[in-house]
Amino acid sequence: NARQVNFVLLKRSTNYSMSYPKPAAVSLVHWTTALSEHPIFGELKDDCCAAEAQEDTYYSVDGRVPALVNLICESRGDLFIWSEAKSALLTTNLKRIKASLDPKPGSAAEHIDPVFQILLLTSPPVNPLLELIPDPNGEGVALRNKKELCVVLLKRQRGEYGEFAGGHKKVNCKVVVVARELLTIYAQSLELLQASWHPESPHCMCLLTSDNTLRMFGLSEPDTPLVTIQLGGSTLSRSLRVQDTFIAFQFWAASVIVLQDNGDVWLCDFRDGAAPNSPLSMRPPSEDNYSSDPCSILVLSLELCVVVIANGNGMLHHCIFYPTETADGEESEVGSDQTLYVVETLKLEDAMDEENSNLSLIADPVHPYRYFVRHSNGLYMVSLPWLENMVKAVSHPIRVVPEATIRTLVSTLPPTCLQGVVVVNQDLLRDAFIATSTDGECLAAPLRSEQLSSVGGASAYSQHSGVSSEQQDSRFLDRIHSVLFEERKSLPRRFAHKKDETQEDCLRYLSDAVQLLRQEYLLREHKAKKEMEHRISVLVEQKTQQIKDLLNLEEEREAIEEKSRELEDKLGVVTDQCSGLVESVERLLCKLHSQSPVLSHAERDMADKLKTRSEQLKVLESSLQQARQKVSLGYGRAPGEGTSLNPQQYNHICTALAESGKDLTSLVQKVKALLAIVQSAP
Repeated sequence: NARQVNFVLLKRSTNYSMSYPKPAAVSLVHWTTALSEHPIFGELKDDCCAAEAQEDTYYSVDGRVPALVNLICESRGDLFIWSEAKSALLTTNLKRIKASLDPKPGSAAEHIDPVFQILLLTSPPVNPLLELIPDPNGEGVALRNKKELCVVLLKRQRGEYGEFAGGHKKVNCKVVVVARELLTIYAQSLELLQASWHPESPHCMCLLTSDNTLRMFGLSEPDTPLVTIQLGGSTLSRSLRVQDTFIAFQFWAASVIVLQDNGDVWLCDFRDGAAPNSPLSMRPPSEDNYSSDPCSILVLSLELCVVVIANGNGMLHHCIFYPTETADGEESEVGSDQTLYVVETLKLEDAMDEENSNLSLIADPVHPYRYFVRHSNGLYMVSLPWLENMVKAVSHPIRVVPEATIRTLVSTLPPTCLQGVVVVNQDLLRDAFIATSTDGECLAAPLRSEQLSSVGGASAYSQHSGVSSEQQDSRFLDRIHSVLFEERKSLPRRFAHKKDETQEDCLRYLSDAVQLLRQEYLLREHKAKKEMEHRISVLVEQKTQQIKDLLNLEEEREAIEEKSRELEDKLGVVTDQCSGLVESVERLLCKLHSQSPVLSHAERDMADKLKTRSEQLKVLESSLQQARQKVSLGYGRAPGEGTSLNPQQYNHICTALAESGKDLTSLVQKVKALLAIVQSAP
């Protein structure tokens, strides 16, 4: 019962066209329109024309549907595109493009040119890529295929529109290979189905492999799993069939929701690493378990946990997760009887050209109530107004709940397919999507309601030491070995000569033998030769860039040596001047010391005693002055006034004064003698 809205596809003589209404007050060109003319897509078109059609095609888990590829991503305003011909990343800054379209007078944006950089990898992946996964922290980009997972460590940027490594055209970037030992040892039986960055643990990636195991690896030790959850272990052996495989997962809070190829949904906790006991029950029940051909899952983390399940036949199931509560009012443990309630089911009617197509679900980083659905020939936007109303229903009751809507954003016609889709979420860039096709075309448009339109066409941290050259050579040799000695579709036939054989039979046998030789040997050798030529071209380009880096380092070394020689000369001059200053200070100190008098120890002791005597004289003079004041006060009184002295007291005072006078006289004489001695000393 979903209401579907499909926009009219526009067609021109060129491959693609875009048309969307612009507000009358706005006369500037939107940056998504200018993006298709950017030199980075011209380089991508040249690479697509130069490269031959890719012979290797990856299929989904069931082996019937080709797997979707996503060779474009965006991180903090930087756009990354994978070039298979160069085995390198092409990158440009989207904010730089927008600033060049709307420069402010007198600003540096008036002189901004549309440029891009090529990030060469020290250890490029051997097999064709399936997906680019940007690090949420902006420190790296993960490259995934069925057999490898490589993380490109990005160098630091500076400035408002900073470029990597100072803006050089080609930059060598370090690569860390995650789970290399695991994927190499079990290369024949193990496939990497999905990889995602852990939302709460920086520099950690979670991997889902075809052996029904979830593993989390850190970039510091990329070969040692930090957490391992065996989904298909002994606890599940009674409920799993041989062909049952876990195909996708999504994070929700501290838990992981995993999708199984039979339609079951499982919930497990990454904190304790325990495997779930049983799948989530789905309500209301369905006879076919809501189709047994699921291909993708998406979790919209809001106040309500909304789970979207996409099937290969174009069905989209919108479910709400209800955790079961215990008697205490707390949520039950993971793995208990918890429920997924299916709210509605949509179907992409015009989107599916054939049955069992592979679908991919993309979350909208801006609008929490919508998401995107993508397959090989189209991109669709699904809006969920009922979810927004349900979240607001607590404070604002709503009687009518609008149904979900589907809008067509991109539609292509075979043989052209989408090579990648990314939704841009930046405050400066606003909300927009960017898509690339297999022929290198760029399809981009804003997602604002007044500018929403369709696009159609006629025809995509480490402290680890990295990967050594021996390991990289071993991976490439394994790739060549798999090309040359892959399993043969038919066994060679031996011709047995018989008498009744005619010339036509012999000619037919000879033609079959030549055709068999061509298919089983010559084509394989040609394919292996192409692989080696491509590998050689990548290595030659790497060597050329390394030689340029070495030359730049040599020039910088010479400049540093020249600066060091200049600093050495200046240091010598400063050292000489410092020595001269030290000598001048020493001469001055010697001159001052020579002008000061030289005294013996006896003279120094005499000087100390004189200082002591001077202090004693001051004390005695003060005492004498006080005594004189007392005497003057006593003699100046009239007879009979105040206190009178008896004759005995008077005689005692006179005796004390006479003795003090004698002592003072002797002390004065001694002082005069000492002064005479000091003055007579040379």
